[in-house]
Amino acid sequence: MPLIYGGQESRLVKRLAFFEKDPIDWKHYELESFYTELLALKRHNKALANGQYGGATELHSTDNDKVFSFSRTREGNVVMVAVNVSAAAQTYRAIDGSTQRLDAWRWKIDASA
Repeated sequence: MPLIYGGQESRLVKRLAFFEKDPIDWKHYELESFYTELLALKRHNKALANGQYGGATELHSTDNDKVFSFSRTREGNVVMVAVNVSAAAQTYRAIDGSTQRLDAWRWKIDASA
């Protein structure tokens, strides 16, 4: 289940106060399309369904401890993800065996339905 914190989509960089009015500045909504596409992918790809209805998570070796990779498959729907969890560009071995590159803190999501 996706969890998006209040203000995350506008790159909020402070912790919100609980039980108090703490307004979010919505002037910089640069991540709107990212979250819209991510939630649509979750809604329309059976591999990402919740619990027993979705595909099992399979972890993949990337030959690089700075790149995390996994896939989920269900009824012909496949989602493959690679994430660079470092502050530097990284090369890694992709799920298909090819050598790929990700810039710092970037990710790659491939999906088929």
